[in-house]
Amino acid sequence: MSKILQLATALKCYIADVDRVRKSREAIERYRRKAFRRVLKYAMKVPMYREKYKGIDIDSITIDKIEKLPIITKEDIRKNFPHG
Repeated sequence: MSKILQLATALKCYIADVDRVRKSREAIERYRRKAFRRVLKYAMKVPMYREKYKGIDIDSITIDKIEKLPIITKEDIRKNFPHG
């Protein structure tokens, strides 16, 4: 990655972080919920997570109910490496 691209990426992250600090509590909570949904949606594309979370209504899982998701262990990762 070129130095300019690295700098641009770092600057973009910095600006986003500064913007987040200025947001209201409600805006931060909306951001957290949206980010959690995005990560969960991405995880469901990975075979290991899809199998582990089979039978769970993923749409009902919120960041406040994350404990309902099964724990992914180190052994799960080892067993499914490198194909997820």
